[in-house]
Amino acid sequence: MVYITAFFQDVGIPATGLSPTITIYRVDTNGIVVNAAPMAEIAGGHYKYDFSTFNMVLDYCWTIDAGGDLAQCDRYKFGNSNELLWVLDIVTAIRRG
Repeated sequence: MVYITAFFQDVGIPATGLSPTITIYRVDTNGIVVNAAPMAEIAGGHYKYDFSTFNMVLDYCWTIDAGGDLAQCDRYKFGNSNELLWVLDIVTAIRRG
């Protein structure tokens, strides 16, 4: 299970009660893997998406849109699978000791 998370704020204050959506692209094919799927609110401005079809051998990038309730500068988040793999490598190394 791989979660993609995002933190949103509104003028420096954690933004709660949003309905962000995530669109995920496969880099090698330029295709959309997930199209505007809803993200679940965790708490305190944090949101998550369970990327259950994540494949470690593929490269992905994504855009998260928090919706029109936020200013343009706070509305969008971006990421890529290289960030996830880097974190997974660190977690694996820590767990191995």
